[in-house]
Amino acid sequence: RMGVSTLLMGFDHRFGREQRSDTAFYRALGDTLGMEVLRAQQTPPIDGLQPSSTTIRGLLEAGQVATAAQLLGRCHGWNGVVIHGDQRGRAIGFPTANMRVDDHQSLPADGVYAATARTESGRTYAAMLYIGRRPTFEGVERRVEAHLIGFDGDLYGQQLAVEAHRFLRGEQRFDSLEALKAQLVMDEKRIVEELTK
Repeated sequence: RMGVSTLLMGFDHRFGREQRSDTAFYRALGDTLGMEVLRAQQTPPIDGLQPSSTTIRGLLEAGQVATAAQLLGRCHGWNGVVIHGDQRGRAIGFPTANMRVDDHQSLPADGVYAATARTESGRTYAAMLYIGRRPTFEGVERRVEAHLIGFDGDLYGQQLAVEAHRFLRGEQRFDSLEALKAQLVMDEKRIVEELTK
């Protein structure tokens, strides 16, 4: 009815009562329907980890985005609309694009990441990505913010595509804006070094 000519199954996919239906079952069914059924090959473990959605989600929840990227074959990323924030980053020389991210998107652990961000115009920037609750400002709501290094302009209302490359540090509270700014200067320097390796 759907016009399927080829069905690709996962290497370990099983279905039905007590998961009795395997690739052989589907191939026989496919033969009667004129549909080719293929079984994906199992990806070998990488650094002792078997690629799977469960493993990758666990790595993201632990902030291990570089290891997750090895298993995915690409950096973990997501899209979000740039929304208005309270412009505290701008006040200390690090304006950020605050992103509205859908609840169903998997985000890595709270902290600061070396990232890249692609604007709607198609230009990609090195970015300092922050995910967290901003304890320096007594924040409660979890935020996703990206400081695009070298960008000058307005992104409000636009889609921003972000990819997390490396975890830099966990979330922390600073005693002053000066201390926060000094840390951000160091973070930015590390990000430029990380992304040009």
